[in-house]
Parts: sequence; structure tokens; C-alpha cells
Amino acid sequence: MKIKNLTLVVCLLAALFGMSFQVSAQSAGGGNPEPPSPAYPKDLKTKILDVKFRDPRMLADVLRGLSSGAPYSQVQQNSEFKTITVRDFPENIATMEAALKRLDVLEDQPASLEVHIHVLVSSTSATDTSTFPAELEPVLKQLQGALKFPGYRYATSFVNRVRAGGEIEASASGDPLFPVAPKSKGPTYYQYKLRDIRLVKGTSDRQTIQIDRFNFGIRVPYMSRFDSLEYTDAGINTALTVHEGEKVVVGTSNSLDGAIVVVVSVKQIQ
Repeated sequence: MKIKNLTLVVCLLAALFGMSFQVSAQSAGGGNPEPPSPAYPKDLKTKILDVKFRDPRMLADVLRGLSSGAPYSQVQQNSEFKTITVRDFPENIATMEAALKRLDVLEDQPASLEVHIHVLVSSTSATDTSTFPAELEPVLKQLQGALKFPGYRYATSFVNRVRAGGEIEASASGDPLFPVAPKSKGPTYYQYKLRDIRLVKGTSDRQTIQIDRFNFGIRVPYMSRFDSLEYTDAGINTALTVHEGEKVVVGTSNSLDGAIVVVVSVKQIQ
């Protein structure tokens, strides 16, 4: 009897204050329980795959697309140890292994090129050509038949290596090119830049090299009529195509009492 009165009092209070009370069905043992966790598939296997050449992160992204997607299946990479750990059904693991063998290969490296730049000086007076490098003798004969200068002198050479698709930029200084500027009076300054050096397919057995832009500049010292050291600028700016191993006269630039001749050759190296 007392319990009924207590219940009546609670209901009256609830009505008075606008409150409602609800007994939790879950606490009372009723209602819907939380869904159970998916069962761990007994057929899942785990295997560690070694990565030799490529980035494990990129390869793992590809292998995830070959996963079964089953609960607890997994593809994890470790860049430090160069491994990919896979957990999946055996047939999916076999598919991922086969894909990894096709994808994890050494990337093709751009060809290495060796670029030679030779500087020759033609003169209105005869000069001794005995100091010419043997490799430039064919070029010398070509110049003697084309430019008609009585004298030619070898000045200097520059050698640079570059990956195909890259560029070369350098500067240097050397002895004066003309006798009007004694060695004690000032050096000759060189600056050159070759951009976008590419290997392309040629019509012959030899490789063809294209240089998108060849810039070669020289600052040549000379003594002015007031017996002071002055500089004159000479340069070549052009696009260039050469066959591998071929020596090409890129151009000439008149300066003082002769001409500066620039010869370029490119060869592929291992």
C-alpha cells in the first residue's frame, strides 16, 4: 500500500513540473544490443614483401587496389625498411606479389652526356698550328677552306657532363686571346649556358642531340689608344643540333684583328 502511494506521489510531481521519466529498456535487459564485431576470417594470411627500387608508399597505394577488402585485411608500407606488409586471402596476396614484381623495377635513368666546347682564334697573321689538338685538325682544315684567315690558334677547351634534359651554366677566365693585350694586363672572361640538352631519334645510327639554347660570351681585353686596359664583348646565341661525336662550328665572332671560333661536340657516356 505504501509503494502504491509513493508511485502516485511521483506521478503527481512529474505532472506538476512537466517532467517525464522513462525506464531504460537497455538497463532493464530489453532493447537491441550493440552489433557484434565482425569475425576474423580464418583464411587470412600475412606476408612481408621486399621493395628494391621504387618508393614503398607509391607501391602500397597500388597494391591496396588489389586487396579483397575483407575485414582485417591490410596493406602497410615501411619506407625505412623498404617493405610492404600485406594481410589478405592467399589468392589476393599472390596477385599483389605478381604486381609488385612488375612495378618494382629500376627506373630508366636519363643518359649522361659529355659536352666539349673548344675556342679557336683566327688571325690576320700566320700562326703556328702545331699546338692544335689532333681531334680538332679536321675542323682546322674546314676553317682554312671557309674563312680564308692565314692563321689559326687553339685557345682553350671546356668539358662538362650533364644528364639529358638538363642544362649547363659556367664561367671561367684565361689568357688574353690577342697579342695586343699582354698577359700582365688582364685575363679573358668566358661565360656560357646550354639549356634543355636532349637526346632525340635521328635518321642515322648516330644519336642526335638538340640544345634548345646555346649562349656563349667572351670578354676580351685590349689596350686602348690611351694605353689603358679595356674590354670588348663577343658572343654567340643560337639553338643547336649535333650528331653524337660530331664537331660542329657553332659560329664565329669578329673581335679586334681576327675572329673567335666556337666548336661544340657532344658524346654519350655510360
